[in-house]
Amino acid sequence: MAGHVPALVIRLNIDVETALTRKPDHQPRELRDKIEVAPKLRFNGANIVDIDTRVPYAQVLDAALQAVSASLGKPLAAK
Repeated sequence: MAGHVPALVIRLNIDVETALTRKPDHQPRELRDKIEVAPKLRFNGANIVDIDTRVPYAQVLDAALQAVSASLGKPLAAK
């Protein structure tokens, strides 16, 4: 896997406060560590799309679908 370059990586970015509201059973320090490391991951030069997950779910889903559609070179079907 280390030598594989993904066609697309969708990186879901979040802040600690929002993460804790969604995952109250997680330790804040553990979440902070994960949030700090995630932007540094490069995935062997893959195309990375960063999505802010603090926005409503519908917007996150739309952004992810748009990224996949663009990666495949296909227009997203109208809703």
